[in-house]
Amino acid sequence: MVTFPVSLAFLCDLRHAEDSCEVGSHTYLQCDLTVAMGTKRLPGSWPYLYLCEESSQCLLAPDHWTEPAFPSFSGLFLSPKVERDEVLIYNSSCNITMETEAEMECETPNQPIIAKITKIQKSRGQNTQGSFPFQFCRRWSRPHSWFPQRVPHDGDNVTVETSQLLLLDVNTSLLNVLHIKGGKLIFMEPGPIELRAHSILITHGGELHIGSEQKPFQGKAHLKLYGSSHSTPFFPYGVKFLAVRNGTLSLHGSVPQMTVTYLRAAARAGDTMLVLEEGVDWHPGDEAVIIGGMGIEGAGPMEEVVVVEAVHNADLHLRTPLRHSYNFTGNWVAGKNHTLRATVALLSRNITIQGNLTLERLKLLHSCQKANAAEGNLKHCLYSKSEKMLGARDLGARVIIQSFPEEPSFVKLQGVQFRDLGQAFHKHQSSLTLVGTMIGSYLQSCSVWGSFSRGLSMHRTWGLRVDSNIFYKIAGHALLIDWWAQGSTIRNNVIISISGAEGLSSPEVLAPAGIYTLSPTNVIEYSATFDRFASRNHLLLLHRDLPPHPDILIRCGSRVGQSLPSPPLPSHDRGCDWFFNIQSRQLTYLGVYGKLHLHSAYPKKSWVHLGADFAPGNERIIVDDVVDWQPHDKIVLSSSSYEPHEAEVLTIKEVKGHHIRVCERLRHRHIGSAHIMEDGQHIPLAAEVGLLTRNIKIQSDSSCRGRLLVGSFRKSSREEFSGVLQLLNVEIQNLGSPLYSSIEFMGVSAGSWVISSTVHQSCGVGIHASASHGMVLNDNVVFGTSGHGIDLEGQNYSLTNNLVILTMQSARSSPWVAGIKVNYAKDIILHGNVVAGSERLGFHICGHGCSSDVLWSDNVVHSSLHGLHLYKKHEPANCTGVSGFLAFKNFDYGAMVQTENSVVLQNITLVDNTIGLLAVAYVSSAPLSSIQAVQIVLRNSVIVATSSSFDCIQDRRAPQSANWTSTDRAPSNPRGGRIGILWPVFTSEPNQWPQEPWHKLRSGHAVSGIIKLQDVTFSNFVKSCYSGDLDVCILPNEYSTGIMYPITAERTRMLRMKDKNKFYFPPSQPRYHFQY
Repeated sequence: MVTFPVSLAFLCDLRHAEDSCEVGSHTYLQCDLTVAMGTKRLPGSWPYLYLCEESSQCLLAPDHWTEPAFPSFSGLFLSPKVERDEVLIYNSSCNITMETEAEMECETPNQPIIAKITKIQKSRGQNTQGSFPFQFCRRWSRPHSWFPQRVPHDGDNVTVETSQLLLLDVNTSLLNVLHIKGGKLIFMEPGPIELRAHSILITHGGELHIGSEQKPFQGKAHLKLYGSSHSTPFFPYGVKFLAVRNGTLSLHGSVPQMTVTYLRAAARAGDTMLVLEEGVDWHPGDEAVIIGGMGIEGAGPMEEVVVVEAVHNADLHLRTPLRHSYNFTGNWVAGKNHTLRATVALLSRNITIQGNLTLERLKLLHSCQKANAAEGNLKHCLYSKSEKMLGARDLGARVIIQSFPEEPSFVKLQGVQFRDLGQAFHKHQSSLTLVGTMIGSYLQSCSVWGSFSRGLSMHRTWGLRVDSNIFYKIAGHALLIDWWAQGSTIRNNVIISISGAEGLSSPEVLAPAGIYTLSPTNVIEYSATFDRFASRNHLLLLHRDLPPHPDILIRCGSRVGQSLPSPPLPSHDRGCDWFFNIQSRQLTYLGVYGKLHLHSAYPKKSWVHLGADFAPGNERIIVDDVVDWQPHDKIVLSSSSYEPHEAEVLTIKEVKGHHIRVCERLRHRHIGSAHIMEDGQHIPLAAEVGLLTRNIKIQSDSSCRGRLLVGSFRKSSREEFSGVLQLLNVEIQNLGSPLYSSIEFMGVSAGSWVISSTVHQSCGVGIHASASHGMVLNDNVVFGTSGHGIDLEGQNYSLTNNLVILTMQSARSSPWVAGIKVNYAKDIILHGNVVAGSERLGFHICGHGCSSDVLWSDNVVHSSLHGLHLYKKHEPANCTGVSGFLAFKNFDYGAMVQTENSVVLQNITLVDNTIGLLAVAYVSSAPLSSIQAVQIVLRNSVIVATSSSFDCIQDRRAPQSANWTSTDRAPSNPRGGRIGILWPVFTSEPNQWPQEPWHKLRSGHAVSGIIKLQDVTFSNFVKSCYSGDLDVCILPNEYSTGIMYPITAERTRMLRMKDKNKFYFPPSQPRYHFQY
């Protein structure tokens, strides 16, 4: 018997928690062995050096350790079941027959040897009393790590037991089963390393690691799972799987800074370079998918996978030429084409989990090649229906994670590519299936590419984070979240190209969803889907455990859903149509009620004013405030003339404080100055500059096909479910249609808001709300809508500091379009809003009560036909109030007000309008009281005929919309100049527009009334442009058939003007009373 007193010390400066070979530093043990034979002891001792080799780099012994002239000892103390344990003495094997934390025993050909562990020390010299829980690790490639002295071969089963740690440093053979049963398997840098097996099972606390969250794997790692319909299934997981039950799957690959970007320039078929929106750090050999707009004759978006040859900042060089062209598509606005850019998403990751392609699948692909089918478009190739076993062609790998209270599991996946996964016609179908509590687990920055059956399924999942992943070419739902899944967060995911396939549920065959959720208690944020969705597609919702005979009423806004004989299908049925299964007591219907919450930190300033005047041809502008806008961002500069289409979209080249250099030259003159009145008062007339670009962008893959719809559902008289939309700094482009808006609120209660966001190039109304209340719109930019910019119906809205530019009349709409339309909204706040260009109306309002405590303020409108428009409004108190507007350069009227009974206008400023104010009071029955019973009052207001910045050549041209509305033209001044106020009228019959123009009025019987001017200032009423012109403060309306009503004036000023500019009565018009 030979006894070895052993002293063990960690020389790798381990911290207390780093007591295993899992740490990133090199771990090694030094053992001083002394040999005693009976009563004789050999002189001196021999060093035993044990290396814990989880790194591929060579480990050198410390310099101060001199090699003795005695034989060395080396070996691995613990081994998996397929190994045999040994210690080498004089390079002869000493097989370990027993080991504990205190001693080991091994047998040589001559006699057994026992080594006792007497002391363990950390490298800092701190003694550790008692046992020390360390692990021993070994390399896969070492023959002596295995039993019997060879690495596993094809078809072997490998089990890694508890407390065993195995370092994978070479490619494996094709294993039958790898069972990590309580032990650990760690991939070693730098790779490439491929692990091949028919199935991988992790149980009993086992762990599979590639890299770590702190140190992602930098090399290439590939896990490939093999199997076919002929493989023997393993209960309960089937074939071709990686399953975790009471274990940990921790895979962390390196992730580029940018995985999704856009084309900056169009690309043509045959090109070998893409110009991207941003620079990327992708690598040669990486694969990416590019998806553009609609193909020829609505064939769906063009897409293809490209291979990276080289990267030079934002220039992506391709290994093979493009098969398709990717043009920029969009609408022409203000003479400029505003485009939709193709999306480029990186699919490659340096860690890959992949299933092999079955023989049946390879035959199918071969037949497709013969048929010259396009990549991925298998439905048009020779797809035989006679396969011997269903699903044999579509049999990919599967990843299953199960976590139960007594057997918890953890999944931490980052920078992993899942390819050729999913199994159609099988019980467990999805590429990735996660079950149970997943608090602390995540799937982030991964890609799922080519699934035969769904992407990710979450069943009874709690606390999982699914973030910044790419799902591409998925058959069935990309993400399926069942009714019991709660408390998880799904955000920032990109879903490209999903399709129906046989072997799935009926909804997935006919109408697969990007995200299909049955549970309202998960957070789904920032995700976007790119695909061929039809405009009538909806989310499918399911309610279980209802009473056997419930009263059911499902509504989408004003539409009541219809009962169906079978579950609804989006391709056939309409929103809110429903089916109730009496046997299962399940209600299925089309619709969605939840919360969409999108936030971005950029920018801090949504829009500003121009700071100086600029002529056409300039490539630089100055704004009145410092902005944090960035190069390549898009901005819109509003019109400074009567023509709203002189708005211009520009690309930022450089920003320095107040100075912005743009890539384009200005095509029109834009004003950034103020008009200074004779008394020194400043009236700002500057054009507006709005930022269109945001970090978060929602856009349709084809023009005029998408919208954000927020609705509500009332379950009973006391229970109502209302959708909530909360957007901060979000860009919404190219949504809407002639039939619906880009953003639609229907029956929504308080809680929704849109702040500092942009809605531009909308094919319909920008933002519309009906039967809703309590919504907030603040600091938004709405540009280029084919319909109203903002249209609100309901009550308790707050609109502040919104900028609406270029509102266009829809060809399908006869009512006049408005930049901001609130004529059917009650109890509304209007402050600081600007409508900068509308083909018809600027603000279409209902007014507020004359005794209201909350007055409107600081609203601006210009470059429209009617700046301020109020038509046929009845207030319960018989008095309508309007306050807080600046209206300038409106081609017909600065303000056109026709309301029932009295009206009070205050804090109104009117500049450079053909007619400043047209005011009409409609009285249904003549009041029995005095003449002052019905009043038109203008108070604390300013009217300027011609400002100092008005250009008689460039600004005087009529807008395009004047040609389409010639019958509604405002009356002209017989003297050729501008009119401050067209003499107000009281009438018993309302105007009959559109049969008659706005200013033409009739009166069936006499109506009494009076006009009051209080603290009103008229300024700059002179010759507006030509020598024969004469601006007039107040002019009678020759198209009014009634009498001219008396005007009283209190503290009214007409600054520095001649008497002939104050009033003008045509020869046919009688003079009437004007009292100071």
